[in-house]
Amino acid sequence: RRREIAIRESLGASRLQLMRQMVLEGLIVSLAGGVVALALTSWTAKRFADFIPPNANPIELNGIVDHNVIFIVVALSLLATVICGAFPALRSSRVEAAEVLKEETTSISGGHHRRLLSGLVVTQIALSLSLLVSSALFFRTLRNMSAADLGFRQDHILTASVGLGMAGYSDKEADLIEHKILDGVSALPGV
Repeated sequence: RRREIAIRESLGASRLQLMRQMVLEGLIVSLAGGVVALALTSWTAKRFADFIPPNANPIELNGIVDHNVIFIVVALSLLATVICGAFPALRSSRVEAAEVLKEETTSISGGHHRRLLSGLVVTQIALSLSLLVSSALFFRTLRNMSAADLGFRQDHILTASVGLGMAGYSDKEADLIEHKILDGVSALPGV
């Protein structure tokens, strides 16, 4: 966009106006990306359990988006705005408009800048591919674990968990209560 910025600057736009325009464009794009990311996160958090095949060993997923996740997504969106908006505008506005226009007409290839952009594109594709492969392996492992043979019959089994530490009990009191519960349950017929 160096040519566009040079033309705007030659028509009378100040550096502050150019930076403000670039930052605003970056803000719109990055916040739109953040909103899409939050929408996908909340949808997948609720639908994540649908990817797990039903079995006798229940897996509990809460499906709640944490407020810290929302804060991090907003912070990353604002950081993307600064990186994608302010830095290119600042860099492009430092060069004289006449030099940019003269350089653009004589050089089509771009030289060093073209290699840098190609390197960034290759890096982005490599990172995206590694994330896709990792997520596919994660889902495959999750499916394999849910269908794995645990070595015992899973029908007529009830599992329960008691969070005594979160309720304020000490470790000693929690051990006593757990032993009482286990003794009471094991005394039931058929258990």
